[in-house]
Amino acid sequence: MTFEVRLVVEDPEDLLRPEMTANVRFVLAERSGALALPVRTLRSATDGGREVVVVTQRSPLRTRTAPVKLLCSDGLWAAIEGEFAAGEDVLASGG
Repeated sequence: MTFEVRLVVEDPEDLLRPEMTANVRFVLAERSGALALPVRTLRSATDGGREVVVVTQRSPLRTRTAPVKLLCSDGLWAAIEGEFAAGEDVLASGG
């Protein structure tokens, strides 16, 4: 998400000038040991939770669903825990 904000900051070294801009990233949550996937790889499960589609074989294509727990998301990426491992391929919707 992008927001335009105006701030009042102290400038004891007189380094700032009017109309200067900056890019700032706020970290609202961190999860160590979690897997990060694009949000578009998550889908709703029949039990109301979330799941991903894991590729088990490429040719012919074979898949399985794996339930996941959504830990946090920034709208583009999701930190998850689930029944699959880092390095396994998952299918994404859209394109």
